[in-house]
Amino acid sequence: MLSANLPLAQALRSCADMTEDKAFRYAITNTARDVENGDPLHTAFAKHATNLPARLISLVELGERSNTLPNVTERIATSLRAEIRTSRQLQQALIYPAILLAMSILVIGLLVFYLAPTLAPVFRSSNSEPPFVIALMLSLRDGVTTHIATTMGVSTFGLIGLVVLGPRIIRMFHTLLEYLPVTGRYIQQKETLNFCSTLDMLLSSGSQLQHAMKIAADTAQSPKWKRALADAVDAIEDGATLRTTILSQELVDPLTTAVLSTGEQTDSLHKVLPPAIAKLEDQTAATLAQAVKLLTPILTLLIGFTVGAIILSTISAIMDLNDAVL
Repeated sequence: MLSANLPLAQALRSCADMTEDKAFRYAITNTARDVENGDPLHTAFAKHATNLPARLISLVELGERSNTLPNVTERIATSLRAEIRTSRQLQQALIYPAILLAMSILVIGLLVFYLAPTLAPVFRSSNSEPPFVIALMLSLRDGVTTHIATTMGVSTFGLIGLVVLGPRIIRMFHTLLEYLPVTGRYIQQKETLNFCSTLDMLLSSGSQLQHAMKIAADTAQSPKWKRALADAVDAIEDGATLRTTILSQELVDPLTTAVLSTGEQTDSLHKVLPPAIAKLEDQTAATLAQAVKLLTPILTLLIGFTVGAIILSTISAIMDLNDAVL
C-alpha cells in the first residue's frame, strides 16, 4: 500500500479492516489515530502494538528517518513470513510426538484407574500380595481419589509455580537442549539464522553495526547467545570486529562464520548475508526434520516399554497366582 503512495494512516486503517484478530485490529486502529495526530509510526507502534518485536519497531524508525519506509516494511513482511513458515514447520513436526504423549498418558490412566482396581480383589481373595507395579498403581489411585482436595491443591500450587518460574524453567530446559547432539545443532543454526536475519534487515536499512548487534542480543532466545552478543556489542564499541568477537566463538554455525568473516574483511557484509540466510533456512529445516525423526521412535520405544512392562508384570503375577491356586 505504501509503495502505491497510499497515505500512512489510510494504509493502517486498511490493514485494520483486513485483520480478523480483534486485539490487533484495535491496536492498529489506535496506531492510525496517533499517526493522524502527528506521532511517528514507530512511537505509535511501541505504544499500542506491544507484541511487536523490538527489532521491527527499530526497523520502522530507521525507515522513517531515512524516508525508505515502503522498502523497510517490505523487508519486515518477508522476515515475518519466513518466521511464520519456520514456526508452522515446527508445529507440524511436533504433532505426531504430541499424539504419542497424549495416548501414553491415556493408557497409563486406564491402567491406574481401571485395570489395577479390577485386579486388586483377585489378589485380596487369595491372600496374596499384588506385584510391585500393581501395588504402585493402587497407591497412586488411592492417593488421588482419597485425598482429592490435597491433590487439587498441590496441582494448583504446581501450576502457579510453573507460571511464576516458567521463564527460568524454559531457560534451564533450553540450556539442557543445547548440550544434546541434534537439538544443540538445531539451536545453533536457529540462533545463527535469527542473528543473520536481524543484521541483514537493520544493516540494509541504514543502521550501524553496534545498533544491529544490540537488537540481535535483545531478540536472542538462548541465554548463551544473549551474553555473547552483549559482550560483543561492548567489544565492537571499543573497536573490535565481528570476526574477533561473536564469530570467534563456537556458538555460530561454522559455515556462516566463514562467510561473514569474509564479508566483513571485504566490506561486503550486506551482500553475503542474504545467501547465508537462505542456506541457514535450509539447514535449520533439515536439522528439525532429523530431530523429529529421532524423537518419534524414542517416544514410541519409551511408551511401549513402560506399558509393556506393566502388562507383563500383571500377567506374570496372575499366572503365579493361578499356579498357587491349582
